Formats: sequence, C-alpha cells, structure tokens
Amino acid sequence: MFGSSENRNGFGTFSGPNGSGSVFSSGNTAWVSGTNDHDGMYTRVGNTVFGPNGVSTVMGSGPIKTVFGPEGMSTVMGSGNIHTVYGPDGSTSTFFGNVPF
Repeated sequence: MFGSSENRNGFGTFSGPNGSGSVFSSGNTAWVSGTNDHDGMYTRVGNTVFGPNGVSTVMGSGPIKTVFGPEGMSTVMGSGNIHTVYGPDGSTSTFFGNVPF
C-alpha cells in the first residue's frame, strides 16, 4: 500500500509487540483488523495515506520506505511477501502476505 505504483489486491497477516491482525487490500484501499487502535480503512492517494489515526506521508521507493505519520517516523523494509516495520517507539512488527507495502 505504501508504494505509489503498487495497486493490487491481497490479504496478509502481521504480528508484533502490540498483537496481531490481518489486512485485506483492493486497489489503493486497505482494511486493517486487530491492531490495537489502528483498525479501520486506509486509503492511499499518491504518497499520502489517510486512515483512522490520521494522515501519513510515504517517502522512498523500492524495498525501503520511510513513513512519517501522527505517531512519528517508521521504516518499512520488504522483500517478496515478507515486510518488517520498525515503529517510532522502537517496536518491530513483521507482515506476511501479498498486500503491497
């Protein structure tokens, strides 16, 4: 979802220190469930992501992206269908699936 040219449908799961959840995406919209206050619909327009917790800006292309959002700066690193998110609080979450990050 974070790559501006990556519109595709998919499903995935993730786990981290705050629990686990699932993501379903279609085009530039993703629905997130089970994420401790981040449940809901997220929509990407260009490099901007609008979601229930506010607006985030995505910088970068390829396998490494930086996300600036209401909670601070996060880094997303991916390879294939495995992605790791390093959160602003120092937490690490892992995502498995074909949802585009």
